[in-house]
Order: sequence, then C-alpha cells, then structure tokens
Amino acid sequence: MLGLILNRKKIDAREFEEQLKPYQEKLPCLVEVEFVIGDPTAEIIRLSNIYNADLIVIGNRGLKGRNRILQGSVSSQVVAEANCSVLVVRQR
Repeated sequence: MLGLILNRKKIDAREFEEQLKPYQEKLPCLVEVEFVIGDPTAEIIRLSNIYNADLIVIGNRGLKGRNRILQGSVSSQVVAEANCSVLVVRQR
C-alpha cells in the first residue's frame, strides 16, 4: 500500500486522492492524479515529458538564504530543467 507523508502526518494515497476530489471537480479541465516515489525534481520532469506537458504549475515554500541553500529548491530545479513553461506559485 502506498502512503504519503503530508505535514508530518502519514496518510493513505487513496485517502489523499479522495481529499483532492472536491478541488478537482471545480477545475475547468481534466485532472489526473499520479503518485510516484523518487527524487521530486526528476519525477516532475519525467512525468511532464511523458505527458508532453505545456505547463507545470508548482508551489514554492519561500525559503530564503541559508535554508534555501541547504534544503535546495525543487521549484528552482524544475524551472531550470523543464522542457516546457513553469509557473511557480508562492504560498500566502
């Protein structure tokens, strides 16, 4: 069984997919959910290439300075490596 850790709480992948449904239903386009394991940047790039994506929308935690250097930035790596446009959205 595949599980995810979100906000330090382990949840079942199917449970997470159920939590996403209300948001998916409001979108004016078809949305597919795919759970993968691996390096986040590599998996985002790999899936964008498989699906021939026109756009990647990715969140940004807003890390700065030393934390950004130490923890890295998945969004920055995706912007640098993607073969399509990337929209980085900051958390409010």
